[in-house]
Amino acid sequence: MNLPKGMFVALALLSICAGIPALAKDVAKVLVVLDGEENAAVARRICRELGALGLEAQTVEAVADYTAHHSLEELARSNGALAVIKIEMGSGALEVWVADLVTGKEVYRSVEVVAGSEPAASVLAVEAVELLRASLMELHSARPPKGEVEPTPAITEFSEPPAPPPPPPPRPKILFIDLGPTLSFPSTDSGPSMGLTASFHGRLAKQLRLGIRGLVPLVVASKTVPEGEIKIAPALVAAELLVALNKIDARVVPELGAGFGAAFFKVRGIARTGFAPGEFTLVSAFPHIKAGLSIWLTQILALHAGITIGWTTVANKVQVAQRDVIDLGRPWIIASVGLAIAIW
Repeated sequence: MNLPKGMFVALALLSICAGIPALAKDVAKVLVVLDGEENAAVARRICRELGALGLEAQTVEAVADYTAHHSLEELARSNGALAVIKIEMGSGALEVWVADLVTGKEVYRSVEVVAGSEPAASVLAVEAVELLRASLMELHSARPPKGEVEPTPAITEFSEPPAPPPPPPPRPKILFIDLGPTLSFPSTDSGPSMGLTASFHGRLAKQLRLGIRGLVPLVVASKTVPEGEIKIAPALVAAELLVALNKIDARVVPELGAGFGAAFFKVRGIARTGFAPGEFTLVSAFPHIKAGLSIWLTQILALHAGITIGWTTVANKVQVAQRDVIDLGRPWIIASVGLAIAIW
C-alpha cells in the first residue's frame, strides 16, 4: 500500500517524538562542573570514568549563581541531569560535592592535597565517582529514599553494592584420630579375635597422611586340641602411610596405604588332666597393606571402615606335644570399622 509522501513524513516525525521520552528516561546523565582550567583534567577524567561505567557525563562551566554547593540540585534540574559533581580547590584540600535527584541528597568529601604536589587526576576522579556511587547506593537499601526522579537502569546498575567476597575455604584438617572395633584373623587355624583399634594421623600433603596405629585384644581367638584349648590374643603397633584417592574435601574418600610394625601374639594353653599348661608371647615384624573408606558426616566426623592384610616375617608356630597346631600371622587379616575425628 502506497502512502502519500506528506503522511509518511508525519508518521516518521510522530514515531521519533514518541521515542524521545523513553530514551530520555533511560539516559543517566551526570553533570561535571568545571571550575577553572586547573581542574579541566580532573573533569575530563571523571567523564571518562562515568562513561566507562555506562553513564552519560557532560562538563559544564561554573557560573556565579552555582558556586555554592546548595545550588547543585537547581543546576541538575535545569540541565535535565540526574546528578551533579563539583570539584573546587580550597586551602590545602580538594573539595568534592555530589548532589543527585534520585535519592534527593547531597554528599561532600574533602581530599587533602600535600603542599607542593599536584594530586593525580585519576585519583581525584575515582574519589568523585565513588562518592556518587555511595550516594546512590541507598537505592538498594530496605527502604530506598524517594527522590525527584526515578532511577534509570544505568543508575541502578551503577549503584549496585559490590558483592561480598566469598568466604575463604575451610582450612584442611591436618590431625586425625580413628577409633573403633576390629575383627581379626591371626591365623587360618583359629577363630576370629575381637579387638579395639586406634590410630593417630597427620597430613603431610593434600592427599597424604602418616600415622601410627595400635590394636589391643578384647575377645581372644581359640582352638581346641586333644590336649586342651589354646587361646590367642593378638596385638599390633605399626606406622603407616595412607594416600587418599579423592579430593580432601569430598564426602566419600577411599584410601590405600602401607605400613610396618610389630605383631604380638600372647598364647595361653589350657591343659586337660595329664597335660601341663603353658603361656608365652610371640613377637614378629609385621609389614602390611591397607584399604579404607571414609564417609564424612560433618566437617570433623567421619564413618571409617578398612581392611588390613599383613604377614609376619617370622614363622610363629604353636606346638603341642611336638607337633605344629597353629601358624600365627601368615597371613593376619584385620577388618575394622569406627569413627574418624578431625581434631585440628
